[in-house]
Amino acid sequence: MKKLAPAVTILTVILLVPMIFLSVDCVVNARIEDENVIEEDGAVSGTGNIQRDGDFYTFTADIVGSLTVKKDNVVIDGAGFTLEGDNRGVVLEGRQNVTVKNLRLLVEGGYVIDVREARDCVLLNNSLIGNPQPLPGFEDMPTLSGPIAINFLHSQNITVKDNFIKEFFYALSLQRSNGSTLIGNDLVDGVLGVSLEDSSECVFRDNRLSNCSFSVRAYPQYQYDNDLDASNTLNGKPIIYWRNAQDQTVPSDAAYVMLVNCTGITVQDCNPKGVVLASTTNSTIRNVTMEGRRSDGIDLLDCREIEILNNVLYDGAIAIGIESSQDITIRGNDISTFMTRGINLGNVTNTRIIGNTIFNNSYAIAPFQDSASSGTIIASNNFTDNSVALTVRGNMQVENNTFVGNAQAVLCYSGGNAITGNMFKGNERGVTLQSTGNVLRNNCFDDNKDSLPITQDNFDNDVDLSNTLNGKPICYWVNKHNQTVPQDAGFVALVNCSSITVQGLSLKDQVNGILLAFTTNSNVTGNLFAGNQNGIYLYGAPNNTFVGNNVTDNGYALYISGGYITYFGFPPMSYTPSSGNLFLCNNFAGNNETLYDLAGAYTMDSPPSENVWDDGQEGNYWSTYTGTDADGNGIGDSSYVVYARNTDNYPLIQPAPNVSPEFPTGTLLVILLAVVLVVAFICKRTLFTTTKQEGTP
Repeated sequence: MKKLAPAVTILTVILLVPMIFLSVDCVVNARIEDENVIEEDGAVSGTGNIQRDGDFYTFTADIVGSLTVKKDNVVIDGAGFTLEGDNRGVVLEGRQNVTVKNLRLLVEGGYVIDVREARDCVLLNNSLIGNPQPLPGFEDMPTLSGPIAINFLHSQNITVKDNFIKEFFYALSLQRSNGSTLIGNDLVDGVLGVSLEDSSECVFRDNRLSNCSFSVRAYPQYQYDNDLDASNTLNGKPIIYWRNAQDQTVPSDAAYVMLVNCTGITVQDCNPKGVVLASTTNSTIRNVTMEGRRSDGIDLLDCREIEILNNVLYDGAIAIGIESSQDITIRGNDISTFMTRGINLGNVTNTRIIGNTIFNNSYAIAPFQDSASSGTIIASNNFTDNSVALTVRGNMQVENNTFVGNAQAVLCYSGGNAITGNMFKGNERGVTLQSTGNVLRNNCFDDNKDSLPITQDNFDNDVDLSNTLNGKPICYWVNKHNQTVPQDAGFVALVNCSSITVQGLSLKDQVNGILLAFTTNSNVTGNLFAGNQNGIYLYGAPNNTFVGNNVTDNGYALYISGGYITYFGFPPMSYTPSSGNLFLCNNFAGNNETLYDLAGAYTMDSPPSENVWDDGQEGNYWSTYTGTDADGNGIGDSSYVVYARNTDNYPLIQPAPNVSPEFPTGTLLVILLAVVLVVAFICKRTLFTTTKQEGTP
């Protein structure tokens, strides 16, 4: 599979993040460090370094451990002293009208100040310093294990003013917290500086973010009605947060762009760390460059008539995310090295993705989970070196694209897609049919390891001879009877067919040399199946005849399937054996394994298929046969066990002189050796005769 060094590394980090949070919560709840408490009755426990004067509490020295506040309507003055903890700082959970000021907090991980379920609290002039320890393998990103500086969760009317926050994973995390005021804070050296998630009626003024990010999570039913002006900066550039704006152009020095319920907006010629549009219409994002793990990419939620044109997006999580939107055009963009998605589609209508270059991503274009899309056109794009270039579902049109060097070019996750006029070159897998009802026309498959793999029983697709494999037509027949496969076919799959003749073909270097699914009474004669994962693949295909074929250098010479996999001891829903097939005078040489039958394996509760491997006089040639031929009649003295319940009673000692278009390497060597021996014998006899004649008196 295609390996993405940068993407895989960052993806590993993303997968680790939930584990980090889980470990943080576990550590917090475990209470492994000293806990200092301002009790409900106002008493201070755990430390003697806090002086009480009524509802006013003042630090008189540094304190080690956390400080949990259980009393409302109090003021805590750190007086410049330090509270140092491993995983917790100040806990204001469920508190009202608590002020924490002039305190220096030094915390390695967890929550520095936790204000969940709190109201009307004030955090003033504090210094929150994380002390993150690098994770093994991610020494260049130690803040991934750093603390969450101020955690707002279901809190109301929190004031955060003139604080200094450094070395964190999150600095200010607002989740479903409304009416807060954040003024004059400095957020330095972290991953996420401000994270807004379903919060509204918050006021932001004069906050300065440096070497971190600003982020707004776009999700259906989230709230975005916040008051955030351009006095807030990210790396010295203004954060643009517009509501209800019309017919304007975003400043070219914008550090981040959030548009809520806007229309006629142009975002162009800038380098922001994210562009998010919610309930916005008739707008354009053009000539934007966006890169780095601290970038949000372009996010659209509940938008209409948006154009995303000629942007350069690279090295992040998701380049373009579209949710519950319609009439979106994505054209002429360069999208590369995204760890999750290049373009993420969720419940979109009439989306046009045209003429983009999409390179070295994990999933280049994919729907979000089980979301449905309609009217999606993906045309004239270049997909190169992606892990999965395109996942299609929901009646997509995929036309005139180029897929080069991808691990998976197109994955048909659900049916009803039209895939036409595309070029697939040098991919590990071309179009994987993981569904039925797909239509393929005029596609070219060249030099792919596996051009048209089919998963499970997803056989019923419409693939005609206009599709080619290495310049030869693909013969993918469904419900055909009494016909002969064209002599120039480069791929053969027969589904629910009968009385088909397959003769004189060379079918090489794919997953299946030939596939017969629910196909009967057909003749496969004089063909070469070489270099495939499976030379011959039978899926519920009984009573066919295989005569005079060369089956060589495949993974499995013959693979038999045909049913549903069973788990936990439950029987399969159905199983059609591939029994009664006749194999005669075939040459099986150089294959890794002779035969595998899924029935009888631990996944199937059915006996193996039973086939016929000889006609009572001669059978097939097996390069793995080790028996003898004492009488020299060319037939082995002992039988050859092909598989359970399958025996060739008359195995051939030498390869059969069949009519396939090419001989396998093993057969060719045998013939060459025979020719050499014959020539040597003739030469020796001629020399002996000549010598004898010359020596006759």
